Amino acid sequence: MKPVFIIGGSRTGSEMLKTILTSGPDIDMINEMFLLCPRWLHPDLKSSIEQNFGSIDALKDVDGLVDLLYSEEPYGYFWSEISEKVPREALRNALMAETSLSLKQVFKCLLSEHAAFAGKSIPGAKFPLHYSRTEQLLEWFPDCRLIHTVRDPRAIYSSQMSKYVRDDYGRAKNAWIRLQHFVHIYIQIKWTTRIHHKLQHRPNYLLSRYEDLVHKPDEAVTRICDFLEVEKTPSMLNPTQYNSSFKQGVISQGFDKRATDGWRNKMSQRTVRLINFLNQGELATLGYQKVEV
Repeated sequence: MKPVFIIGGSRTGSEMLKTILTSGPDIDMINEMFLLCPRWLHPDLKSSIEQNFGSIDALKDVDGLVDLLYSEEPYGYFWSEISEKVPREALRNALMAETSLSLKQVFKCLLSEHAAFAGKSIPGAKFPLHYSRTEQLLEWFPDCRLIHTVRDPRAIYSSQMSKYVRDDYGRAKNAWIRLQHFVHIYIQIKWTTRIHHKLQHRPNYLLSRYEDLVHKPDEAVTRICDFLEVEKTPSMLNPTQYNSSFKQGVISQGFDKRATDGWRNKMSQRTVRLINFLNQGELATLGYQKVEV
């Protein structure tokens, strides 16, 4: 099995890319499962299993595990919709057929059964684990194909502020939100660049810039389809845009070019200069210029 995985940080256009890929006849994509994540960020599936059964390496109770997976207790949107995407009995049978119930085997069964139910030949997942754990993903599936989504960190910061800062919060609370997300994005772009440096020469790795998809969709989608060895279809060039994978709701069809430059009118010069200074090496590596507002 050679699955396709989308990896990357938040607000990098991963939902749009997932929609593009799944609009074709071959590729299936599971929403965020959060198998492994840093404990400071939020819970993951591994911790949920351990809280209920102890060490995952000693897990023997297949029925108990299935009950947990369908309980909506694990963190992430996927676990609230699993009953609609993976038939419970089919997953139970697949797990029963495994000689062990490691996290890898649980993930492998979910991939295969999700794709089978969708009628797709190529299994895949968007952000199956936190991007800082990408090496674990490659250890589990060395022949997988990785698409690494990136976006201008200034646009990511602006997008997060539009999402989380509110007029009714007050100045102090909004300042704290801005600081938290600024630090998070700073860490994200550092990790993103580190992953790219390490994996860029691997034949099963592809960097996908959000801006390229929006401004040069035909060229960018062709490049991605060639990498995955799948047919490009017309529907891939007119994707449905959603709010996010956590808050479902259609926004529009196609590509919104305003989404790449809107930050220029929303961010202060001081914030832009600080991002430019702190991430100058990362910006250059990923192909972003130090533009002032």
